[in-house]
Amino acid sequence: MRTGRRSQAAHDGITAGIGGALVSACLLGAAAFATIAGPAAVRVFPPAVEGFLLIAGAWTAGVLVVNRIVLALRRHAPQQH
Repeated sequence: MRTGRRSQAAHDGITAGIGGALVSACLLGAAAFATIAGPAAVRVFPPAVEGFLLIAGAWTAGVLVVNRIVLALRRHAPQQH
């Protein structure tokens, strides 16, 4: 088990991994929002249904984005023994 500091290449790899996770999290959130709230943009719904779709889409997208980022950060966190 290594106990020393990480090399610059390891830091760069972690940065790239977290950056990629951030980009994929944003794309996942946008896709989830579009899937759930999209029908409100192309069809006419009662205001309550339209509001529900927008809130449900935003909430689901937010949860997915946070989950994806937390998983990426935990993957690259230093091991605690």
